[in-house]
Amino acid sequence: MNDAGVLGRFIPDFGRVVAQMQFDMYHYYTVDEHTLNAVGILNRIENGEAADKFPLACELAGQIASNRALSLGVFLHDIARGAAATIPTSAALSPSGWAQDSA
Repeated sequence: MNDAGVLGRFIPDFGRVVAQMQFDMYHYYTVDEHTLNAVGILNRIENGEAADKFPLACELAGQIASNRALSLGVFLHDIARGAAATIPTSAALSPSGWAQDSA
């Protein structure tokens, strides 16, 4: 869905981070690749398929109250990076800044 551009069409904020580089020591992938990899890792943790690599996470996964909420949080955790070109940095980092910018 991402390679064909479908995901960005359905979620425009995601479309803005496709192929966007992150220049820091924590991010090797582009924002979209990083996000989809994180969702994939979470899925493997929830299914117990990553127990060899993340044993504690797999053990605790059954205690999560809402896997959907966690998956959505992982999917959205970097999505505001696509707004950096249109929103000043201080506003992009602050939810109250988002409200002011859209008013």
